[in-house]
Amino acid sequence: MAINDHKSKEIELHKSLVENYKKRYSADYSKIFQAYWNNAIISELPHSKDSVVLDFGCGTGVLTKGLLENFTTVYGIDISNDMLKEADILNKNKFLSADGEKLPFKPESFDI
Repeated sequence: MAINDHKSKEIELHKSLVENYKKRYSADYSKIFQAYWNNAIISELPHSKDSVVLDFGCGTGVLTKGLLENFTTVYGIDISNDMLKEADILNKNKFLSADGEKLPFKPESFDI
């Protein structure tokens, strides 16, 4: 399978999953579960409020939301525009559609 075919299939898969993600992450039990894991992940990160953070493969931005509570500047990237539309609705932050193999940032743009 060619790389572009693989990426196209990945994009189509996530397009089909957006509605499921919206339902999954809107349920109260899911919010509690996700908050627990977000806190566990974030607690392992160096904590400087001024750190610039990249949430690589951010999907609908569930982790990004937790990152925003701890860091001033957070960018979320994902290859799926459909996921990013939902992320933007949830978080109103800096979300970009990007191929993880060709990041649109200068080297060493991020602290985390």
